[in-house]
Amino acid sequence: MGTMKSMRFLLLAFVSLSLTVPGGCTCTDPRDGGFLGGVCGLTTGAYDRRLAEREAALAQTQARLDMERADQARLEKLKRARQNRLIEVSNRMTSIEGRIRMLDADIRGREIRKESIEREIAAIERDVAAMSVDTARSGTADLAERSRELEERVSAAKTRLARLRELARIYGEGSGGPLVPSP
Repeated sequence: MGTMKSMRFLLLAFVSLSLTVPGGCTCTDPRDGGFLGGVCGLTTGAYDRRLAEREAALAQTQARLDMERADQARLEKLKRARQNRLIEVSNRMTSIEGRIRMLDADIRGREIRKESIEREIAAIERDVAAMSVDTARSGTADLAERSRELEERVSAAKTRLARLRELARIYGEGSGGPLVPSP
């Protein structure tokens, strides 16, 4: 009978405690109030509210994290697009620099040809002037032969001069105008 009494006592204590605990709970968190705090939290709904608050906070954190990941993906895509654009611009610059080097070499070649043509023109003009002086100095006996020879040389010089002027015009077109003025 002693055990039966003690069982009844425990049952009565538990029932009376469970009836008085919800009304007199000061703590609804089992971490702070122990077992009775947990029982009180379950009976008053505080546990469910705390759980709902934490789930809402977790959902907000997850939503922020998803937004951050989306922003990061967008920024990575933008970064790749800018890197590709930079590579494209760099390749175009390399191509342009190559074309500039080719044009510089072409200009240098034209300048060398121009100088050569100008020297030849000056030599021909000196020859023509010398022929004119020779014609004026020659005697009448030799004059017919000398005149024919000089006319042939002058004609050949004029033909060569015309050809050189044409070459100078062709090579000089890229540099802003004719290299040798026409007569």
